[in-house]
Amino acid sequence: MRASMFSLVRVLPRSSVPKAAVIERPKSEIRIEGPSLIRELVARQEAAGENWPPNLRIETFEDKKPDWVGVKGRVRQALKKWIKER
Repeated sequence: MRASMFSLVRVLPRSSVPKAAVIERPKSEIRIEGPSLIRELVARQEAAGENWPPNLRIETFEDKKPDWVGVKGRVRQALKKWIKER
């Protein structure tokens, strides 16, 4: 039989591991300089005018969470269901 992963892994208390052996978690924040893809495409669309293909639509993201702040959960679910039925 082969050894399972659980038999090969050993959990150590933090106090027993020297601080020099601990590797810091990489920062998850990534900053990209320059214009975003959406802004670039909107600029191209405006520059193309009527020559822009009609099958390429650019829609911006609309955060809908602020619309539902302060509405109770059950009421929110009922309203969302009612809006989708239209």
